[in-house]
Amino acid sequence: MRFGLRDASEVTPHGASAARATVVTLEGLQLQLELDAAGVSAADLSSAIPTPAADTSDGVFRYDCVNSLLLNLSRAFTNSFNSSLADGLAAIVAEQKQAESVRGAER
Repeated sequence: MRFGLRDASEVTPHGASAARATVVTLEGLQLQLELDAAGVSAADLSSAIPTPAADTSDGVFRYDCVNSLLLNLSRAFTNSFNSSLADGLAAIVAEQKQAESVRGAER
């Protein structure tokens, strides 16, 4: 399983300088992602995409990376991402506390 997703296809070339992949969010939203030099955009394959209004010249809303897109479109991805981040930070704090207690015992 891919992090924060139900499913993800292999990335395939699309045209001379773009690529496409299909992902299914934890909520079941199926998105076809297009990645190119301008960023990442999504075409919804299952229902209406809850994206902000496009303010680009071609009418396509682009994100700087796949994580940004998913953080904006999938509440479950956001929850999973935040939980993973919190777990990672808690592990760092625990590691630092352990290192401090070892240093304190050495004195």
